[in-house]
Amino acid sequence: MRKRSFSPPIFPIALSTLVVIVPVVFYLSRFGSLTPSKHFDDWVEFSRYLAPFATLFSGCAIVFLTWWIYKDRTAIEMPLITFRRTIKLEIGFPNHPFYEMVNGGRSSALSCMVYIQETGSTRAWDHKLISYALVPGGTIDFSPIEQVSKIGVVYQDIYGNLYTAICKGNKNSLDPGDRIHDNTIAEKQYDEFRYRKNK
Repeated sequence: MRKRSFSPPIFPIALSTLVVIVPVVFYLSRFGSLTPSKHFDDWVEFSRYLAPFATLFSGCAIVFLTWWIYKDRTAIEMPLITFRRTIKLEIGFPNHPFYEMVNGGRSSALSCMVYIQETGSTRAWDHKLISYALVPGGTIDFSPIEQVSKIGVVYQDIYGNLYTAICKGNKNSLDPGDRIHDNTIAEKQYDEFRYRKNK
């Protein structure tokens, strides 16, 4: 996923600035000069002329600032799901690696829909697991790695924005939106793919 960087909204800033600059330039070209007037009445007339444009500028600035704060807050609070290969060194667990899904973001990942491609399969995805939520810092384990060729998840944040994470081998691919688009697979229970202790 791309690193977050500060990129101010150039178009809204330019538009808001032009709301004030253009009327000023037009006023000076028709009724004034570049030399400041020494008459009080000239300044009164100019302020009356400029007042509606200044109000419009303030309104635009508030709208764009609110939008910018919302976008930045959404990015900060977004969930961030990745998959990792791990081994549980605990009594009763098989000593071989499996996939673990981790939410490393600052908010819960909602409506998580996990897709699994079995090793040797020619289908894009073989299984789709019933959705659930994953809290920040939460983890869920899945089938041993030798049984899985590729694993992916589509989830959403608290604002309803969709994200996709797909892992093949050791490489995670993270993208906004739904990059799987496969609703034809029958949903399976998570317990069918859970990494469990030996009985």
